[in-house]
Amino acid sequence: MPVEFNTEMIDAPIPGQSLTNEPGSYPWEKPPKLNTVDEVISNYLPMFNNEDMVIDLLNQMEAGIPITSIVSLITKSGTMIGLHSIDTGLLASPVLVEMLISVADASDVDYVIGTEKVDSVKPRMSSIRATLKDFDPKLEMPEVVEEEPMEELPKEPMGMMARREV
Repeated sequence: MPVEFNTEMIDAPIPGQSLTNEPGSYPWEKPPKLNTVDEVISNYLPMFNNEDMVIDLLNQMEAGIPITSIVSLITKSGTMIGLHSIDTGLLASPVLVEMLISVADASDVDYVIGTEKVDSVKPRMSSIRATLKDFDPKLEMPEVVEEEPMEELPKEPMGMMARREV
């Protein structure tokens, strides 16, 4: 039985190969086109006038993707193409988050900012149903009965250094 080789692995870059290229050959190694936070914000504001872009952003927020993750992706891609530096992108991020919150509020879309404390991650039933309907349109989803939460036990101090009640 002949041995099959994975030709993709043979064509893969050698570790450290990116360090052998000429310095400045990547966009992020060159001086950025936008140097101030105001310039970066002004660059991203027209995005909110593009109806298709706003619909895509609202769909992402409705799917439960945190706004901070969306903004992080936008600013990191701007850094990768050499538009601005990492620090100006980070400084412009709060303004972009507020803009997305305003757009979501105006459109009555539920959103997650991404700074909330989350105990556990639960997928939304609407997301599960949409995914399953895409997979099999004839599939009927049963109603899901939410379980009642267990009552919490009283929190008493524990451990060696805890004060003991007399």
